Amino acid sequence: VDNTIIRGASAFHLAIGLYRRDFFKIRDLVFAALQQWRFIALGESKEQISSVRDRALGIMKGHTVAEVTAIGEEVWDQVLSLRIFPGTRKILDAHLAAGHQVWLITATPIEIGELIARHLGATGALATACAEPGRAVISLGTGSVYVTADSAYTPPINPTIHHFAHCLPGRWYRMAA
Repeated sequence: VDNTIIRGASAFHLAIGLYRRDFFKIRDLVFAALQQWRFIALGESKEQISSVRDRALGIMKGHTVAEVTAIGEEVWDQVLSLRIFPGTRKILDAHLAAGHQVWLITATPIEIGELIARHLGATGALATACAEPGRAVISLGTGSVYVTADSAYTPPINPTIHHFAHCLPGRWYRMAA
């Protein structure tokens, strides 16, 4: 999504919207701006993704998904919808017109990824989310890992993909790489 469909980082624009609603302080906004510049100028790294994720989780603590989704809708209307690359939009629309499924793959929060996918008419989004029962997530960056969490072991859905499982008391994690 970021720098592919939308010019810049979608999470940066969400951060501006959250700042305007007093979710965090100016120092957090400066951090986000520096990360945005670094992303545009140099690309991403595992360390940068981890640092941004940890900072974002701390900021979001105590706020509901509904609050963030409502703000995301405003950010889409006011900013993100205006930053769509026209050529990429044409490609997306051509795939949809041909009957293909189009999934957006992004490190932005799942709620924002799904919001962008819905507005673009895409099939859905694979994005950053917490691993919890009933929710599958993908870890993005230089390598991708699909993770599901459940209270009981479930066999792999597709035996042609490399799967492995880990167990903690009361919780099974199945991963595919």
